Amino acid sequence: MPQSGSQLRVLILEDVPDDVELIGRELRKTGLEVSTRHVETKEQFLRELREHPPDLILADHALPAFDGFAALDFARSLGPEIPFIFVTGSMGEEVAAETFKKGATDYVLKTRLSKLVPAVTRALHLREERVRRRQVEETLRHSERRFRALIENSMDAIALLDPRGTILYASPSTTRILGYASDQLAGRNAFARVHPEDLESTTDLFLGCLKTPRSNVTAQCRYRHKNGSWVWLEAIGTNLLDEPGVRAFVANYRDITERKQTEEQLLTLARLQAAIAEFGKIALAGIDPLLLMEDAVDTVVSALRVEHGALFEVQPGGAVLRLSAGAGWNLSLIGHVTLNCGSRSHAGYTLLANEPVVIQDLRAEQRFEWPSWVQAQNLATGVGVPIKGREGPFGVLAAYSTQRRTFAKDEIYFLEAIAHRLGAALERRRAQEEIGLLNARLEQRVIERTAELKAAYEEMEAFSYSISHDLRAPLRHIGGFLEMLKEASAGALNEASTGYITNISEATEHMNKLIDDLLELSHTSRAELHKTRVSLSQLVASAQRTLQKDIQGRNVEWVIGALPDVEGDPNLLRQVLVNLISNALKYSRGRPNPRIEMDCRDSAEEMVFSIRDNGVGFDPRYSAKLFGVFQRLHRSSEFEGTGIGLANVRRIIERHGGRAWAESTLGEGATFFFSLPKSRPNASA
Repeated sequence: MPQSGSQLRVLILEDVPDDVELIGRELRKTGLEVSTRHVETKEQFLRELREHPPDLILADHALPAFDGFAALDFARSLGPEIPFIFVTGSMGEEVAAETFKKGATDYVLKTRLSKLVPAVTRALHLREERVRRRQVEETLRHSERRFRALIENSMDAIALLDPRGTILYASPSTTRILGYASDQLAGRNAFARVHPEDLESTTDLFLGCLKTPRSNVTAQCRYRHKNGSWVWLEAIGTNLLDEPGVRAFVANYRDITERKQTEEQLLTLARLQAAIAEFGKIALAGIDPLLLMEDAVDTVVSALRVEHGALFEVQPGGAVLRLSAGAGWNLSLIGHVTLNCGSRSHAGYTLLANEPVVIQDLRAEQRFEWPSWVQAQNLATGVGVPIKGREGPFGVLAAYSTQRRTFAKDEIYFLEAIAHRLGAALERRRAQEEIGLLNARLEQRVIERTAELKAAYEEMEAFSYSISHDLRAPLRHIGGFLEMLKEASAGALNEASTGYITNISEATEHMNKLIDDLLELSHTSRAELHKTRVSLSQLVASAQRTLQKDIQGRNVEWVIGALPDVEGDPNLLRQVLVNLISNALKYSRGRPNPRIEMDCRDSAEEMVFSIRDNGVGFDPRYSAKLFGVFQRLHRSSEFEGTGIGLANVRRIIERHGGRAWAESTLGEGATFFFSLPKSRPNASA
């Protein structure tokens, strides 16, 4: 029927105008808005069909120039869905039957035009039904094509099973996943090719799902591929046995072999890493080397899931390998059987190669000779890695299986990691033993050196005593007898003799001064340090007071910078300042305006102090001699002294952990430096 608000377009094929008028009047009785177009000839009829397709065709059966059946044929060809009703004056039963056979919708006699409206209404309903049915059929065909395309091009495969597990249908993806054509599986039991280890659990899930209509279940199992290999499948099964359009158990499955292999690799890697970490803890514990070797072998056998593990240890001389630890072997072999280190044994070849050596088939391997105790184990596959050390390999760690297998890269890396940690632990043990031996030797050497130092100290004490007493006594006698000689010969000695006595007396005093300075140097070297916090400014002031005799009567300019507190022995540091300031006063004696400067320079690790004068200075080429005992750069007739003061300065500063040095230009004064390390803060600060 035309939609509400639209016209019913009617094409009338009729050669009698009055009949056209009567037909139009009847059509208006339908209550529809009708638009009619009237044609009489074939050409007019065909043009209207092509240019203005109608909703309904009303045609006379017999026309002078155009046959009604011919018009029906054209209508069925150009507009098969357009209802075609014959409106004719007379029609026998045979002709009427022929009209329906040709495809006419109905016929109405002109003598009974009252039947036209019901016929039109019926024809329009039939047309709508045909259109609706065609749309449904087209939708079904489209849905079927789409479903078939989905099934045939899906990465997953679909199988329909009956309650006994017989395959009723297998989608084309079956060939890609399992290698079988669909018809090769149809009629066969779906569980016949399931891996024996997975068969019971898979069938239990299937049977359990059959008990509950429309329930579903998920399963994973290994399935035999057409090429004989095992493929991991993941399937979702749904019980649609009570679904009228299905009547089957639907299994949707896919190939997850790669995913399973990845999962297995990750699990294996995690297991191997955990084993490495655990063995690393054991290796760091410092247990007995033999026990550590046994732990290494047990770790390898457990983690790699092999039947045999071995540790071949290099024996002294490097020509023989001993089975020092093993798993899977007869216990009587451990610690007793040996292999040659040459290339004819697997372990010896591994040592020479200094890298992992894998044997895929021991039974067919021709490179190596296998002793009877190895052949008796019926081994199939093996791998060995060297246990390396800094001074040469410790041995070989090996894993063997009685089944043919391929050792993955991660498994070889694992074996190398265990060997590396074992080698590091053995290296540490070797180093500890060497350190222990060195410590024992060092301890003995310390004892011997202490005894030597004690003897030297005692000799120094004896020497100091000898200087203090044995050398002073003759000098004291010389001085005493000189005084007696002067008194006894008063007025009797000529000028030359008096000069001789004076020279002897001065030499005696100088010798006494040398002895005093040597004793002071010895005391400085041996005296115990009593460090405390010292104000260097106060020590400078104390030194100036001590040297007041040398300062008195001289116009000395003092330039003293800011001096910090330091850590040190106050008595010894005061002695340093007295010596250096005395030195500056002495060598600037000839200057009309002597100037002495003292300052401090702070650095990251130490404080550097300087004492500068404007005296005569010294030749810088000989600065290294200044701090030596008895070393002088000026004649004694010019400047008095024994040459021991600066040696004493250096000795005191070095005992405080510092340095002492000097810089000068001849005739332009000199600068003496000494440094003291900065005090470290307390740990609790």
